[in-house]
Amino acid sequence: MVTKTLTGVPFFDEHYGGIYRGRAMLVSGKASSGKTVLGLQFIQQGIKQNERCLILSGRPTNDLMIFAEALKLPLGAAVEAGNLILLEYDDYLPGHNSEEYITLPPDGFLQFEEIVEAHAVQRIVLDTVLPWVSIRPQTNLTEHVFSFVRAFERVGVTTLMTIPKPASLPSMRLKNALEEVVPVSVTLSTTLNSEEHVWIATKYLGEMKLDQGTPYQITPGVGLTEKNSALINDEKAVARSPSQPQPDAADSKHNKKIKFSDAVDTQLNGPMRKERELLSWLEKPK
Repeated sequence: MVTKTLTGVPFFDEHYGGIYRGRAMLVSGKASSGKTVLGLQFIQQGIKQNERCLILSGRPTNDLMIFAEALKLPLGAAVEAGNLILLEYDDYLPGHNSEEYITLPPDGFLQFEEIVEAHAVQRIVLDTVLPWVSIRPQTNLTEHVFSFVRAFERVGVTTLMTIPKPASLPSMRLKNALEEVVPVSVTLSTTLNSEEHVWIATKYLGEMKLDQGTPYQITPGVGLTEKNSALINDEKAVARSPSQPQPDAADSKHNKKIKFSDAVDTQLNGPMRKERELLSWLEKPK
């Protein structure tokens, strides 16, 4: 039976009911778009649901803890209680930044899989998947990505994978290959005319109509939340060009006077003009 589980993102969960349990969700976006914040939010939701969670991050564990504390999404209590496991990529992919070919799954993946099964992990954040799916050469990229995603699904965990915004053709191919395999994909983007963050659901298996984009903000203690429409209007008002000032009360009154005098001229001066023309004609010498 297909079931869903919440992501912890209120506006997304209300619209779609969460994501598919035991499947993967891909999140892409440029730096500072909130990918790591979303990962923490996803984990906090899992902890609320009494799920055992795991984060595999490219950041040092202490740095991730500090980052989470600053966002008021603390991880310490869950770690101490044994409900959250924090791992670093360097522990499983030594030298993962090198130019050597990476096979899939790498040797470290088997060790990682053992940890997931031994601790009955139900929810995982991979922030980011880039070190494990940047396969060289690219000839068998699609097959490698398929094997990678299916390996996590066989374990039965719900996984959130993050990937940076593609900056080259190979990275775009990689993102596209991942989107083909996962049932849910989200892009954290920005609007064209401003730096306002927008959440875009680019894929949701089984949904015929996807949302067109939701403005969001990072809220301490929660994570990614929908941006208030009133706040958006206020920001637009502040950003209005000085060359387009709004008329004040005095200007409005002056405008009304001008309109009133114009009306008087139209209504009275017409008949008076005709009378003056008649008198002028009578006074002319015959």
